[in-house]
Amino acid sequence: MTEYKKKKQLLEDNKDLYISDYDKTLSYDALKQITDAKRDYDAAYKANDTDKMQQSNNIANAVRAKYGSYTAGNAGDEYNPFMYGDLEFDDYSSRYDDELDRLYQSMNSDLGKFSYDYEADPVYKAYKSVYEKQGNLAYDRALAENSLRTGGMANTDAQTAAMQAQNYYNSMLAAKIPELYEAAYERYYDDVTRKYNRYKDAYDLINARENKDYQRHLDKLSNQREMRDYLYKQSSDAFERAYNREQSEAEREAEIEAEIMNNLYKAHKDKLDRESDSRELYYDIMRDAIADEKWRSEYNKDAYKKGYSPYRGTIGTGTMLDYARRIFGDNTLTEEDLQRLLGL
Repeated sequence: MTEYKKKKQLLEDNKDLYISDYDKTLSYDALKQITDAKRDYDAAYKANDTDKMQQSNNIANAVRAKYGSYTAGNAGDEYNPFMYGDLEFDDYSSRYDDELDRLYQSMNSDLGKFSYDYEADPVYKAYKSVYEKQGNLAYDRALAENSLRTGGMANTDAQTAAMQAQNYYNSMLAAKIPELYEAAYERYYDDVTRKYNRYKDAYDLINARENKDYQRHLDKLSNQREMRDYLYKQSSDAFERAYNREQSEAEREAEIEAEIMNNLYKAHKDKLDRESDSRELYYDIMRDAIADEKWRSEYNKDAYKKGYSPYRGTIGTGTMLDYARRIFGDNTLTEEDLQRLLGL
């Protein structure tokens, strides 16, 4: 199955999906990946899974970026090229197809077939007129000569001799037919050759123009692809730098959070060491809080790497201030108090 038929079938099988005209210009493989991502997006939408929806949309846009140097936004209905605008990759359309077809058909069907009718040949008619006249003269001359010998009496021998004389010229006329056939064929062959050469010269000339047009089209496509690939690399590099920057910021934020948690843990542990064993329960609570916050830190690291939304909430039953109030048994504890206790 050709690329065109495969794409046509793919679009027919997914006609319930919205597929933009830009997506339809992509290759079959790229379009297949986009339709699969759209199916995943719809399934996630029905399940109210926003993270999966975002992930599916990101996959579709990554395919568009790779194969078409554009993205389509969150709904898949936009056209956002990579900085350099809309590079159109038109299909080649020949200006000379009809003319080349006409000339080709003429070379094969407009030359005619050879046929010869000697009775319609004007040269044969001229020969016939001359030989018939000479045959009749020979006939009359033979009869006249025989009449002189017989004293004007006609007989069978005289008639036979006259007929023989006339038939001699008739046979000479018949002998001309093969010669006239050969001459007619040579005229036909010369005429056909001239016609064929004229058609072929015209065909070669137009075909040369066609080849030049097609080569210019290929050169244009090559230049566009080179520019697209170059600018896509520029965009990709910029995206990579932005991702790395966000990743570094996420790691620094996680380190700060971990340091705060460690300081809080140390402060809590020191206080527990100075207090009675009854404070052991509060130590367990703080340990759980630290574990929860570490989980959040690790989750957000993974979120930045894989491109889904980070967790912005607080794991557990409340904020860190709530945990501290429970640990220290003081519901009036403020953020300033907590920072002072942690030595911040």
